[in-house]
Amino acid sequence: MTSHALDAVFAVPLLLVVAGCASTSPPPLSGFSAPESVLYDPKGDQYFVSNIQGDPFAADHDGFISRVAPDGTMIALRFIDGRGAPDGLSAPKGTALVGRTLYVADIDRVRLYDADTGQSRGSVVIPGATFLNDVDAAPDGTVYVTDSAVRLDGTHFVPNGTEAVYALEEGKPPRQIAHGDLGSPNGIVWNDGKLEIVTLVSGEWITLSLSGAILQRSTLPTGKLDGVVKRENGDLIISSWDGPAIYSVRAGVAPRVLIANTLGADIGYDPKRARLLLPNMTDNTVSFVPIPR
Repeated sequence: MTSHALDAVFAVPLLLVVAGCASTSPPPLSGFSAPESVLYDPKGDQYFVSNIQGDPFAADHDGFISRVAPDGTMIALRFIDGRGAPDGLSAPKGTALVGRTLYVADIDRVRLYDADTGQSRGSVVIPGATFLNDVDAAPDGTVYVTDSAVRLDGTHFVPNGTEAVYALEEGKPPRQIAHGDLGSPNGIVWNDGKLEIVTLVSGEWITLSLSGAILQRSTLPTGKLDGVVKRENGDLIISSWDGPAIYSVRAGVAPRVLIANTLGADIGYDPKRARLLLPNMTDNTVSFVPIPR
């Protein structure tokens, strides 16, 4: 699957409409290569952007991670670069921080890097995984990662049978906590002792216990769900390729459109500035969108 295939699957116009919120953010930043996720680093007060660049299914060692300042300045386009390494970064997707270690989902493994220098700290191969997608970390340092387990059939993603959620704990082998009947889990966020997951194929919002029990599952108005982040007030913000839209959801309340007619893959959130971070894989930009506090 190339960037042209991504265009065929996801191409829609970009229009940011946030009710009741004047723009105080920089314009979209260009120069990326299929940016899939954006992560806010509170200690460094910066953003990490994962760039797939080539085939999202292939171990081609040409992916990279960018560093961006909150004012929209590119600090380092290829802060972490898969090129030139025997087993370099290939198709980076979701990212998470534990201390100053950056965790990056990359097809069948989670790679670890020093968040300040970009130096490799090794990787954790997850046996049986085929399309690791998003990552989040709990306060105790446990890292959770989704395997969306999809293949491309024409312009449609279809499940390949390995869908799962894994837990990574320091010094221990990867632990599968849930698998099967998950609708191709994509975005994940830790939420007060639970895991909130959104799914790519079935278009669901699923809440899991840390042991993998499904506590609730529901659909949103549109599907192909990708990213999910949690706000300070407990609301979840979820991106949908089919909308295309960004939704705000909470248990017991009907989903509402937060931003209409816009793309965002694995979205990030900057709580310091009440700003959403939207990676647009089809036009190779990242947008910085203020939202009401």
